[in-house]
Formats: sequence, structure tokens, C-alpha cells
Amino acid sequence: MTRQHPEKRERNSFSDRAFRFLLRFFPTEFRGDYGREMEDVFRQQRRESEDRKVGLFRLWRETIAGIFRTAPGEHIEMFRQDGGFALRMMRKNKGFTLLVVCILALGIGANTAIFSVINGVLLRPLPYTNGDRLVTVDQGTPKNEQPSIGFSVHEIEDIRAQSRTLESIVEYHNMQFDLLGVGEPQRINTGVVSANFFDELGVKAIHGRTFVPDDDKPGAPAVLVFSYECTVAIRKL
Repeated sequence: MTRQHPEKRERNSFSDRAFRFLLRFFPTEFRGDYGREMEDVFRQQRRESEDRKVGLFRLWRETIAGIFRTAPGEHIEMFRQDGGFALRMMRKNKGFTLLVVCILALGIGANTAIFSVINGVLLRPLPYTNGDRLVTVDQGTPKNEQPSIGFSVHEIEDIRAQSRTLESIVEYHNMQFDLLGVGEPQRINTGVVSANFFDELGVKAIHGRTFVPDDDKPGAPAVLVFSYECTVAIRKL
């Protein structure tokens, strides 16, 4: 059976461990230069206050207040010294500094671009009502090796009538038209949609109206909804 040395036992006391934890608020260099001395001073003050509970409480209060009052200034001073040294070294090695700045700029730009893509594709929700519940219905013809083909009007009507899992079904496919009567003819990409397209996405028209069920009936007059970008482009022609 061995006995621990009184000085070592004192250094492993709860008060000393708590004081060493508080010293972590100081920079590492500061702790290396003054940490042991500060521990010895604190230990001596604690011995003098052990017989008086009020004195011990006052010692801890002053110690904690002093640390939190002094530590930020030491960090600022250490940062100022390190920053000054770094600037002096950068002036002496301008070519190396320029190379490092370029590498950092490329790295930051690449990371920003990658995050923007991931955020836009995976993280950011769709800008529609209940975007997390939207799905795309597709069909393919494995025998003809076509992974995706469109639906006919009758197929869409059959899906609407027989589906038990989809709350609503909208139609969308791309077409191109020539816009005439506003200067030179313009080739415009359009989307042909069913009447409930905008209602299901929660999109409202800035001016006028979107589509209504009567617009889907056979023989109904054609109705167009212009996007904001297309409207601005037409006004500039």
C-alpha cells in the first residue's frame, strides 16, 4: 500500500482541477508561461482562506471574475502579435503569399459552388406548396429500350380514375412555338399543362388568372399564361 505525497494530493484536489479548467480560457502560450505560477498563487491563497468559508467564496468569485476579465484581452494581444508576425513574413515572401491566396481563392470558390449545387438540388425544399409530397409519374418500354415515354390523354384520365395513392394528377409536357407580331419572330419554349397545374403547385398569377377546368374541355379556346421573364422580354422587343 502506497501513500500519495501531500503536495501531489493537493494538486489533484477538486479546487485545483477546477482552476486548471478555468485556465483553459487563456491562450496556450500564456498558460505555458504563467500557468504554473498562477496555480501556485491560487493554491497559496486557498490555504489562507480554508478556515473562513466567506473568504473562500470571495476567492473563487474574484478568481473567476479576473479570469473572464483578463482572458479576452490576452487572446486579442496574442492574435495581434501572431497577425503582425504573419504580415511581416508575407511582405518578405510576396510570391509565396500570392500563390497561397490564389489557392485559397480557388478552394473557397470550388467549395461554394459545390455547396450551392447540393443546397439547390438536395437540401433546399422545392418552392411549391407541399413540395415534399410531389412525385413524378413516368413509364417506359423495356422491349424498345426506351426508359421514358409520355402519356396520352386517355392514359392520364385512366390514372386519375384508378389511382388510390395520388391525391391529384397534373399533366405537363414541353412544346415550342413561334411568337409573331412583336418584331422578329421568336422561338419560345412552352409547357402544355392541365387546368389544375398551378392550383396543385400553389402558384398564383400576378395579373389575370391561371387555368380553370373549362379550359380543359374539347373545343375550348386556347389560354396562355406568360412567365415574368417572358413578359419582360416581350416588352423589350
